[in-house]
Amino acid sequence: MPTEDKLLALMTEIIDVKACCNTFVYQLRKNHALAFLAYAKAKREVINKNLARGYYFTPEDIDKLNTNKSEPF
Repeated sequence: MPTEDKLLALMTEIIDVKACCNTFVYQLRKNHALAFLAYAKAKREVINKNLARGYYFTPEDIDKLNTNKSEPF
């Protein structure tokens, strides 16, 4: 069991990585036509892969995993 300080440090890094990824995806979609078009296909592939892994049971369940409501998955 990690200490509270270590857990706080870990959570801080995870949230920072999440924010970085959301920003990167947003910038790609905004600035590159091919990336904008590829986003829907990539999202479908991720959903199908994670459905097969049992992470959720319907494609709509992916939104339940998203805690950053300002940036949809």
